[in-house]
Amino acid sequence: MGIQKAKATAQNGKKPRGFSAISGLDRGSGPVSVVSWDAVDAAILSDAIAAVTDAGDAMTISLTSDRGAYAVTLYSSGDRKQKYERDREALEDWLTEVVAAYQ
Repeated sequence: MGIQKAKATAQNGKKPRGFSAISGLDRGSGPVSVVSWDAVDAAILSDAIAAVTDAGDAMTISLTSDRGAYAVTLYSSGDRKQKYERDREALEDWLTEVVAAYQ
């Protein structure tokens, strides 16, 4: 579903789905420490990647340059949304929300 269509759907009282339905695409908060993708639950990450890409959208994963936060970028129809999170559990919760939004 394109962004414009999702906005129109939301205005009609229907719940937006996919890319447009994902909340929390902002910088996370928490203590500064070094993070690693090895610590993230592989099944949750895999489910999120599959949900996003199966819908025709794209997802990149990386770390911030200081390795203090996870960085996830979602792409849909030329739009981009970024999520930065320092806390692994909060990231996993958000990735679970991403999967639910794309179902």
